[in-house]
Amino acid sequence: MKQLFSTFILFITLLACIPQADAIIRVNVYGDDAYAPYCFMQNGTYDGIYVRILKKAFAQMRGYEILIIPVPYKRLLLGLENGKIFAAFPPYQWPQKRPWIDTYSTPILEEDYSIFCAKGILDKPRPNWPDDYKDLNIGVNDGFIIPNIDKLKIEDASSNKKNIRKLLAGRIDCYVNDSKSILYTAKLMGINPSKLVQGIKISTEYGHLAFSRKNNPPYKRNFIKKFNRIIYEMKCNGEIDEIVNEFIH
Repeated sequence: MKQLFSTFILFITLLACIPQADAIIRVNVYGDDAYAPYCFMQNGTYDGIYVRILKKAFAQMRGYEILIIPVPYKRLLLGLENGKIFAAFPPYQWPQKRPWIDTYSTPILEEDYSIFCAKGILDKPRPNWPDDYKDLNIGVNDGFIIPNIDKLKIEDASSNKKNIRKLLAGRIDCYVNDSKSILYTAKLMGINPSKLVQGIKISTEYGHLAFSRKNNPPYKRNFIKKFNRIIYEMKCNGEIDEIVNEFIH
């Protein structure tokens, strides 16, 4: 009996010496569910440029199992505000408007308002917005807020598709919207992007992974540090550009 007890103690001791695998931390990250081409639902699948970037980044974050959950944008912001959501994408960095976000990741992707014009319109240099465009009819989407648009001749339409059709038919001279959104819509319409002549960028914002001020698990700092490093590496090695080009061209 004494020998059996000694063997048992030795077995327990050996077990204690075996390195144990680190516990996996499960994290939910929320994304806008209706922001094509960046993040949106399509035939029951969550897809988009940000979604593909983040899935690739999260797969490299050792020690974490990260689930991406699509929700309406207003609910996403409310969850960050009340602390029910730990992290979400892709809010712009507006600290004064959203003091309840305490940390933004390194910028993930540039978003911009750019102007696309019919052929010949940009043969004359037009580098200054809006002064160089006062003689033109500019198409915009209903409700879009674009800097200094009130100084121009504007024609509203309800969608990218309608404005692209108007531009190609010569019913407007130029169209202003997010450049990736225009190119993605043109791709869905089967339109060669060479028919859309891109001009200047009017304004630029950057999408981020945003973190709630009221949600502070012990792994928060480590999570942000790992994520930022991986996004930086993906930018440097061209992975993010590759994902964008695959999606919109």
